[in-house]
Amino acid sequence: MRQERLRRTTTAPVLEPLEPRQLLALFTGFSHVRHIATASGIYSLELSDQAVLKVSPAGNGQIDVKVLGSTSSTTLTITQIRPRYHMAMANQLLTIHNLTIKSGQIGSILATPAELDGTMTPLTTAVTTLDFGVLGPAAQVDVNGSVNAMNVGQVLLGPNGHVIIAGNLNGTTVPTNNSTTSASGTGSVTINGTVTGTITATGTGSGTAPTTPQTVGAITIGTMAMDGGEFVVVGDSVAPIQITNDMSLSHNGLFSIGQDQTGSFSIGGSLILNSGGELAVGRDLSSLTVNGDVLVNPGASGIVVGGNLNGFTVNGIFRGQGSPTAIDLGVGLNLNGLTVNSGGANQGGIQSANISVDKNINQLNVPHGIFQSWITAGGSITGVNVGADGVSAIYNSEIDAVTSITNVTINGDVTSDFPIKKHPVGYPTRIVAGKARDGSFVANGSIGVTPGNQPDLNSTPTFAINGSLIDSVLAASVAPYGNYPSVPDSNTPFSIQPPKNPNSYTYPAPNGVTTQTDGQKIMNDSIRNFDATTGKNTGDTQYDTNLSPTIQTAVLNNGAINVALTGSVVSTPHGDNFDFTGVFAVYTAGVNGGLAR
Repeated sequence: MRQERLRRTTTAPVLEPLEPRQLLALFTGFSHVRHIATASGIYSLELSDQAVLKVSPAGNGQIDVKVLGSTSSTTLTITQIRPRYHMAMANQLLTIHNLTIKSGQIGSILATPAELDGTMTPLTTAVTTLDFGVLGPAAQVDVNGSVNAMNVGQVLLGPNGHVIIAGNLNGTTVPTNNSTTSASGTGSVTINGTVTGTITATGTGSGTAPTTPQTVGAITIGTMAMDGGEFVVVGDSVAPIQITNDMSLSHNGLFSIGQDQTGSFSIGGSLILNSGGELAVGRDLSSLTVNGDVLVNPGASGIVVGGNLNGFTVNGIFRGQGSPTAIDLGVGLNLNGLTVNSGGANQGGIQSANISVDKNINQLNVPHGIFQSWITAGGSITGVNVGADGVSAIYNSEIDAVTSITNVTINGDVTSDFPIKKHPVGYPTRIVAGKARDGSFVANGSIGVTPGNQPDLNSTPTFAINGSLIDSVLAASVAPYGNYPSVPDSNTPFSIQPPKNPNSYTYPAPNGVTTQTDGQKIMNDSIRNFDATTGKNTGDTQYDTNLSPTIQTAVLNNGAINVALTGSVVSTPHGDNFDFTGVFAVYTAGVNGGLAR
């Protein structure tokens, strides 16, 4: 019995096989390759040359990566080699807390399946490629050199996060026009003497056409939603920047190119700037295209271009903050092309915007109207096409230029509702030449004519309104304040500085008359009489003191207006606390306001 019990309870000892992959996972030293198992799958971290890496847990499902022995030619590649499809977190990225690069040098980081959520060692040399799936709120990337290419699925930098590239975004250069040419043919050769047959020569040739280098994308970002973070390129960005989806900057979030953006800049979704959010280019921006809307919300710092903005296209609407002091779009030199394609619901394409250009605005195209906005140029404005949203093309808006406003077509009404609404929003509608943004007025402003001395007012004007002029003002070097209401003489000041509250001054009711070639007299709703036969103004300035007894205007030298108006001239009866509809300049033919009273 005892032997039987021993036979039943005793088992033969066997060796348990060891799984090689389990042993590898237990190894914590440095190597060229490391495999990491996570809830979403298995990831491979690999270095291209003699460099080695070490991986350690960082808590909360994150890891720390330490790289030793890397140089400017080393590539760190992170790939997902085995996803866990049955897991709910199969699409989660590998989260890196800190990425330590002991040498401060690395050539490329190709880590699209990874999220950097902490600090990467500042790099002391240029980088060929930086690719990440996500730059999280606390990510910090510093490169003391240039970057050729950068691809990130999401940039979610928070108040403690930043990307600072001290050099340029150079892009990568590839050849184009790699066409191959070939030729073949037959022929005969005659030899002096006896020829027993025909000698035929054939041949083929081929060659490669000259190549033209082309710069391709430097930055491709899926979505940028920075809440307090900074993305700064200190130098130039040579190649295109593409944001595939929305770009949102909040709580002093900053995207900045320190010098020139010579490549195109495109945003596939909307550009949304919230409190303190700013998109800045220190010098020239070659082009900016936003496929969605541009929304500059209250408290934002707006879009700032220090040099020329050579083309700005918005396929949605451009909506600003509605503030006369906060600038939504500021350009330090010239704005060469602004197109805003959308609108609707009687809201306009440009809405509540404050746009300041220090020099010239060339080509302003807004098919669906400018509403409740203020647009100024320190030089001239030329090439303007504005359509209507509903019946109004320009509504409760002011457009100012210091020198001239020419080549303008407005296909809709130019209107203001300030005289009829108790609490109007926007600005009394005025289109003014000879006015600076600070409210000062200078001589020689012109609308629809060539700047200079008295123009030929019988010539075709370069300013057309295919609609009505309603409670709105066209003025050239005429201020609604200053008490110089008459035709100027040699003692008239060259410029008029604004009073403490220039917004409390209004344009009075004009009372000019045009004598037509048949002798008939019509009101021209300007401050000058005009003789259509001679094409010249006559007499002094003309005001209707019954409608507006207080005349405080300042008429400066050589202001000129020539405008074509197809609709009516409407001035709602009111006191002189609002503008009266009119055309204000030393030289003007006015518009057809009907038979003289």
